[in-house]
Amino acid sequence: MNKDILEFIKNFRSKHSDFQYLFTNGLCYHFAAILKNIFVGHIVYNDIDNHFAFYSSTYACIVDITGIISPNGFVKWDDYIEEEKLNSNRVVKECVMLKGQSYMNIKYSPMRIIKPINITFMTEEETMRYLISINNNKGHNGD
Repeated sequence: MNKDILEFIKNFRSKHSDFQYLFTNGLCYHFAAILKNIFVGHIVYNDIDNHFAFYSSTYACIVDITGIISPNGFVKWDDYIEEEKLNSNRVVKECVMLKGQSYMNIKYSPMRIIKPINITFMTEEETMRYLISINNNKGHNGD
């Protein structure tokens, strides 16, 4: 049933030995964004665990780089942004834009690992435009 998305995750994870570590330690939003661009669903967030994942509408499950995970504590990211504006701004800066995180002196540098597969991060200006567009479009797109 979940073969397509789980097969994709397994194949993606196998491309580099550090991917599981990276996408469960600071880059979980970016993996959820990759899945959102390929599969039908939306990004979800768990503020207790400070973890992003992807809800697959096709298979009605939540997944991250490790596969299917428990749905406990997850909410739709777009809803979280609307309901928790102050905290969501902090989460965007720390987790989406990676502000304040130093990967320079550790083995698992996202720039060293991710640059070859052409993943780009949103600039602060792009992130703010994204947040504003979500706020402006709330209720206008059928959600």
